[in-house]
Amino acid sequence: MDDSPPLTLFKTTKGMNFDSWTSRCRLLGSVVTNRPLGSSLYVLLIPKFESECFICVGHLCSLQKQSKVDFDAMISLKRSLLSESLLSEQTQVDKRYSLVWVPKTAITDAKNIVLKLAINDNEKSHFIRQSLNDIKYKSYLQQILQSGLLVRQDAIIRCPLPPAMKASAHKSYVEFIVVSVLPSTSHFQRITPNCRCSFTFPPENSSEVVMDEDVSVAGLEEEQQYLKDLILFPIAASQNNIAINFPRGVLLCGPPGVGKTLLVRAVTTQCSKLAPLMLKTLNGGDIITGLIGDAERTLREVFAECKRHKERTNGVSVVFIDEIDALCPKRSIENTSMTQARVLAQLLVLLDDNSSDSRHNVIVIGATNVPNLIDDALKRPGRIDREIYIRAPDMETREKIFDLHLSNFSLVNAYTTEERNEFIEYLARITIGYVGADIAALCREAYKTASQRQKENDHVSENRPVALHSTLQCLERTSTIGAKAWIVTPTPLWFLQYADAGQLCRILGRGSCNKQRLLHQMGPKTCSLLRRSDFDSARRFVPASCLRGALGSMTFGEKRGWDTIGGQEDVKIALMQALDWPILYSKQFSRFGIQPPRGILLYGPPGCSKSSLARVAATSSGMTFLTLSAANVFSPFVGDAEATIRQAFRDARAALPAILFLDEIDVFAAKRAFNQPGKSDESGSPASLRVLSTLLNEMDGIESAEGLIVIGATNRPECLDIALLRPGRFDRSFYIALPGFTDRLKILQIYTSRMSLNPDINLKKIASQTENFSGADLENLCREAAIHALRESLHSKCISMRHLENACVEMRPSSSKESLNRYLAFGGSKSGPHKQEITQF
Repeated sequence: MDDSPPLTLFKTTKGMNFDSWTSRCRLLGSVVTNRPLGSSLYVLLIPKFESECFICVGHLCSLQKQSKVDFDAMISLKRSLLSESLLSEQTQVDKRYSLVWVPKTAITDAKNIVLKLAINDNEKSHFIRQSLNDIKYKSYLQQILQSGLLVRQDAIIRCPLPPAMKASAHKSYVEFIVVSVLPSTSHFQRITPNCRCSFTFPPENSSEVVMDEDVSVAGLEEEQQYLKDLILFPIAASQNNIAINFPRGVLLCGPPGVGKTLLVRAVTTQCSKLAPLMLKTLNGGDIITGLIGDAERTLREVFAECKRHKERTNGVSVVFIDEIDALCPKRSIENTSMTQARVLAQLLVLLDDNSSDSRHNVIVIGATNVPNLIDDALKRPGRIDREIYIRAPDMETREKIFDLHLSNFSLVNAYTTEERNEFIEYLARITIGYVGADIAALCREAYKTASQRQKENDHVSENRPVALHSTLQCLERTSTIGAKAWIVTPTPLWFLQYADAGQLCRILGRGSCNKQRLLHQMGPKTCSLLRRSDFDSARRFVPASCLRGALGSMTFGEKRGWDTIGGQEDVKIALMQALDWPILYSKQFSRFGIQPPRGILLYGPPGCSKSSLARVAATSSGMTFLTLSAANVFSPFVGDAEATIRQAFRDARAALPAILFLDEIDVFAAKRAFNQPGKSDESGSPASLRVLSTLLNEMDGIESAEGLIVIGATNRPECLDIALLRPGRFDRSFYIALPGFTDRLKILQIYTSRMSLNPDINLKKIASQTENFSGADLENLCREAAIHALRESLHSKCISMRHLENACVEMRPSSSKESLNRYLAFGGSKSGPHKQEITQF
């Protein structure tokens, strides 16, 4: 057994050892020769009672025995930054000496390193900045750094002070923080003579916006990379002497809440770790005050500060103008004030200021949700060169956003990985049209609901153990329970708190439950899980931003299933294939090159559930449902009808995938008559022609979007314009016929399921007597039968057969045989689409 005394860490005294500024560590020969196989000469010295460790290079000690290890504490690192795999798997730690040998596989040669001065004193920082302009001092520092030092990101490097500061300084060194080192593929990087060393400094003034330490944005990877390249290109160009005018500005467009401002904060935070960066944020509506010239002076001061920042640090400045449409509206608008016109002129002058190269390191980023209101002069090349449109997140992006937000809530961590992924997929599927801000608010509301439920469960009464005995007896009689039933079923949560684990396992021993998982779920953790019902309740208070104010958006309580519509089984299957299959089997559609239909026309007699089929189809497919009727379209003001249609399509494209339902489409898409110059056309007025033209362009124009399906419903299909019926607009047409005997029986069963019926009711007889009745007629029939029962006596408790028969005698079907012939003629005519086999897609 080795009886040699353990080595202790002893920092080299300043200026008293020739190993200063070398990062050397003197070790005994036995320690060096017995190092693990495959390790380098670099070591990590880890003190037992300190929060930092030191990176050194091992050298032999001239003494035979030593009780202290002399080392140069030039490079230090927080112990929390060391990975467990490095300590436990890749290296061997000798606890006596607190030494960790760094393996060779964990080291790569650095190509570029950025060091930031760790001094908060502006005066000292300014002096060191001026000292680095001295070629001798800068060469001296680079010679020390490029001598094979081993570093990593966030390490602290202590370097000698400039000669003029040594007399007045309390320390003999100056500290730099490694903010970036490339490549970063390994744990540590070695600084060689081929490595490029750069120095950055903290801002000298307090007006710089403080960067957020932890800003995460889910999705938007392409947008993040583009902005990051846009910000860092000027620095790379100036270092490499590239005389190229890079883009000077970018405009972020998109609906409110998609993350435009958060994207800028995240990108600038990332870039501030790689280069000296200053972020100045301006709100378009805040800088305009009542004083003349105040807003223009604010803009000039901001750009002057950016120029000073470039001169001090040779870095980059980002000027972020939020709500830029309020600052720079179109000058042609009558409501534009003289102040806004002067501010716009001043901003244009500042953007065009090329008197010095300081402008090349200023990036202007604007954000707006109404890009059409911005003056065109601001968007020409040389000013705002690029436009990035950030759409509402799709399902994959929503999954990433939910994953990011739910990681901050401890409640959901009780799920397993598979259950958590399934839970997040469900949330992404039911939140179509939600933007990032909506999802954040939805998670907070759901967390609030779960916390309230947990608080209510904590107030258990004293007589719970009495009820516990009866609950256990009930379980003993059933003797079988599923492991997930404790979350899904309404089992009293207090039962899990009072139940005895041994007794419960004996009772459930004869069942098929997973005992370990069941006992793991017992207790407060089960009570605090976020459930699907929490998010369903939260959606009542947090609707989708893209659908707020949209015409005819389906509310939460209106959603119904296919079982609420009786009959029409063939049409149901056809709609499922047209709407659900492109979403559920998108890979198969892509493999065969199949495009989903853009439009579906439902035609048939009135009251045959055309509108209900469209609503249920949207609910089953999970698509956003918007409806537009003629009453919403036509207006006494010229141009309002076309604007309403454009806005409806714009709302639908903002919440893809979506269904836009056009009820009574024959009213605003009637036939045009071209060969009757002296006679008014069938569409009625020039306004109808403009509406039809707008509808045709929106359905199959330049701005058409994938994932948007238009469903039209009409009971006069022969009145539709022929241009609307071609492929690419209404690809599929389904005839919604009157229900047959079986369908009428199902409809009667659905409507009477909510009524109290007498046992003498014979629905089959009523179904046989209601030929040519539509679904709406049958619903009215059941309503009239209930009114007949109330007329006999207000105290009636049920509906009898005579009430239905009397109502059947009084009512007449709303469709005639002559009207049915029109639909058959339309289905077989050349002007309309041929009658399709709707059982086949």
